[in-house]
Amino acid sequence: MATEFERKRLENIRRNDEMLAALNVRAKASLLTAATKRPRDESTKSLKKKEKPIVIRKSLRTRGLNPDSVGLPYRFSGDPKRMAPPPQKLKARLPFDKAYGGEGSYKKFVETVLGTTASNSMVKDDSPIDCSSTRRRSSRLSNVNKAESVSSSDYVKKEAFVKKPCGGKLITKDESDDCLNKEASGVMTESIEFEEGGSGTGPLSLESNNVARVVPGRVFVVKFMPCQNVKLVAAGDKLGNVGFWNLDGEDDGIYLFHPHTAPVSSLVFHQNSFSKVISSSYDGLIRLMDVGKSVFDLVYSSDDAIYSLSQRPNDEQSLYFSEGHGMLNVWDLRAGKSVFNWGLHEHRINTIDFNPQNPHVMATSSKDGTACLWDLRSMGATKPKTLRTVTHSKTVHSAYFSPTGLSLATTSVDNNIGLLSGTNFEDISMISHDNTTNRWISTFRGVWGWDDSYIFVANRPSKGIDVISTKLKRTVEELQDPLMRAIPCRIHCHPLKVGVLAGSTGGGQVYVWTPKSIVCEDSMATEYEQRKRLENIRRNDEMMAALNVGAKASPLIHLWRTGLCLDTKITIFPISMSCSVAPTHPPPTMLSIPPLRDQMMSKACTLVRGMLNAWDLRAGKSFFKWVLHEYNTINSIDFNPRNPHVMATSSEDGTARLWDLRSMGGGPTTKPKTLRTLTHSKPAYFSPTGLSLATTSVDNYFGILSGANYEDTSMIYITIIGSPISGGVWGWDDSYIFVGNRPSKGIDVISTKLKRRVKELQDPLMRAIPCRIHCHPLNVGMLAGSTAGGHVYVWTPK
Repeated sequence: MATEFERKRLENIRRNDEMLAALNVRAKASLLTAATKRPRDESTKSLKKKEKPIVIRKSLRTRGLNPDSVGLPYRFSGDPKRMAPPPQKLKARLPFDKAYGGEGSYKKFVETVLGTTASNSMVKDDSPIDCSSTRRRSSRLSNVNKAESVSSSDYVKKEAFVKKPCGGKLITKDESDDCLNKEASGVMTESIEFEEGGSGTGPLSLESNNVARVVPGRVFVVKFMPCQNVKLVAAGDKLGNVGFWNLDGEDDGIYLFHPHTAPVSSLVFHQNSFSKVISSSYDGLIRLMDVGKSVFDLVYSSDDAIYSLSQRPNDEQSLYFSEGHGMLNVWDLRAGKSVFNWGLHEHRINTIDFNPQNPHVMATSSKDGTACLWDLRSMGATKPKTLRTVTHSKTVHSAYFSPTGLSLATTSVDNNIGLLSGTNFEDISMISHDNTTNRWISTFRGVWGWDDSYIFVANRPSKGIDVISTKLKRTVEELQDPLMRAIPCRIHCHPLKVGVLAGSTGGGQVYVWTPKSIVCEDSMATEYEQRKRLENIRRNDEMMAALNVGAKASPLIHLWRTGLCLDTKITIFPISMSCSVAPTHPPPTMLSIPPLRDQMMSKACTLVRGMLNAWDLRAGKSFFKWVLHEYNTINSIDFNPRNPHVMATSSEDGTARLWDLRSMGGGPTTKPKTLRTLTHSKPAYFSPTGLSLATTSVDNYFGILSGANYEDTSMIYITIIGSPISGGVWGWDDSYIFVGNRPSKGIDVISTKLKRRVKELQDPLMRAIPCRIHCHPLNVGMLAGSTAGGHVYVWTPK
């Protein structure tokens, strides 16, 4: 039985047929077609349709021919004759207006980066002292000891990360946690502990607001800006884009630039300026992104692809990069030319890394299946010799030193992670890990965490991150989250924020992991911070009980806390220092611990007049003794923070001397030779950078030694008459020296550039001469002066 709709449809068809029949439309249409049809030409011969031959497509490889790379958008071929030159416009300076390809404006990005740089700018030498504008020397990848050469010496640089003002204004103690590094030097004492056998997020968490697509293409490199008060991630992709993501910024905080036409192989933040970023690419160009000028300057151009780029710690004027097949080039930025060029591998070099303890030692990984260690001091101009070579059966995609420089981790496609350790990296062990990738994702590179305990590497089957314990030699944790929908191929750990980790994918996404948070009684703190705080409290209580500090407390110490002028606020601390010293004859007169991080754990102290003793804490015995100052008391011992092999001593014999610990001999009968001697001095201290030495004497003169070998000596006259005035101490950079002023009962501020006193710190609350002075190593502008009456004055920024 038909429905109502079906009946209506049939009725419409019937009515249409009746209408067409009444109008005789079909008959008229047939007549019109016959009249307009073109008659067929019988004389024309019919043409047979030609059949096309069947062609089987074969690749150039199957036909035994070389691949043709001409016309490709970027140059992957190793044959320079077959590579098309890049567009000429890319070889010139590229303004931000032409390079920017993101949404909105990049002005906010410029303001953010320049604001971060301004808050860490240097105190001008010729300006009045102002602790509100100080400079922070940024570190490579991490809060790690750094090194640089003085003459031909290798050393470990002791970098002091001091508290700085944020945003151009001084901050309180509570707010200072958001500013620069909390550690004075060395590898971070904080760490993240992972439980063995864990399969989740562990102590880290991934939030939805920490996931974003930063660049449109596959990520080749991801880096954190080495700054604490701004959480900014940079990423370079396969298409030549460089994206920046400010996680704390407004809106999405993503800014996209296109400075290259081929994959971006490396991104390096300038060591002393956050506003400068160096990028290298397969298009053969190295560009310097200067945010202050809003341009991408061209640093270097080559016909070969540049596969990796790095900077040696504390050598901001040199670039080390690989180009072509196994070539390593050393480029001088100031001179604008190459100073060294070595062929280190048979195939391309994938990574270049420097030992943070000894930056003369360099590690390279290559497609030829090897990772090599090199000593830059002995490479010369001929074929360099390796210090050590690690061989894998397939390509080695990375070789990175640990934060302490005591270990090296290599990652290879042969599904192994190599671990080198020992004094001379002689201990080699292999950790099995699936490092297989495909053409759609970047190759895996194992990176170190915030200490030498763990290595982070991507996990392809689970789309997570494996945490490998270097002690257990296996995976102990796997970082996973439902928000992760792709494999985080390239990973980077924030060099200053423990627990902050970034992973990038083949689709341009970046995941940022942060420490898990728990609710505390009065504020929000991470679980790790809470556990660390409780552990520190427990240890301090045990130490105080063991020393019986409460029973041994001496009369109270009065401490006045001030701005740049002392106020009337008085804080009383019932503190007493107590320690046990083994009986010696005569008693020690000076103790100093060199900034060395080797396994010896040595200390140096003077036990007799003119005698310097080096004591092994583990063995509990002396292993070196030298008579340095003709049986006169040694007043001070100091080590160069950039080269701790160089030691400075001052003595009652009226001299200050520089020594090289490596050439002093092995016994008290050996007479060491001094590197340099300055007559007149008592205390002698190196500047924060180690480039200068300040000496003080009762002859009313300051001596300042500078130059490459401390050959430049200048004398500054200032009244230092009488004991117990001690030597002048350096401030938070090499610009100023602080010393007590006996007549005015104040503190003189001496400019090392002007070679004279530029300011005098005085206050009515100061009723005695501040003889001994010390500048806080982390809080810029905080200075303590102590008197002969046991009083301590503490100056703070206004």
